[in-house]
Amino acid sequence: MDNDQECIDVHFERPTESGFDSVRIKLPTYEVTVWEGNYTDEEIDFFIQVLKNSCDLFYKYAKEGGLKFTK
Repeated sequence: MDNDQECIDVHFERPTESGFDSVRIKLPTYEVTVWEGNYTDEEIDFFIQVLKNSCDLFYKYAKEGGLKFTK
């Protein structure tokens, strides 16, 4: 990968009885770097499609330090 290209890792998690199912996908390559738990191939494909459809937003919010939620 080009050293000038910005990369971010996007994490997906869900709670289980014994902890969490976790997956981490690297942008812009869409490489799955962590896959722990019981996610199906179809769920991973769905996550990758979400990232492909919204990649620009993930980069925007990563540069801004994430989303800010207030009560």
